[in-house]
Amino acid sequence: MCAKYIQYTISLCNRQRQDKITPHGDDLESLTKLLTNCAWYLIESGEYGSSLYVVDTALSICKQGMSKDS
Repeated sequence: MCAKYIQYTISLCNRQRQDKITPHGDDLESLTKLLTNCAWYLIESGEYGSSLYVVDTALSICKQGMSKDS
């Protein structure tokens, strides 16, 4: 099932990097959980470069969310 939807996660990462949209509250938590789970799937699939891209995007989102909360 993950393989079917992973392309949408990568697209979401691309969009976030382009538009710099940062969710807040529960949306932030849900998005970071989604990206973490997808990154883990990519690692298990041997897609290390894509996994790093997803993790880097999640980290960027978290940093942006934390700076806006301060």
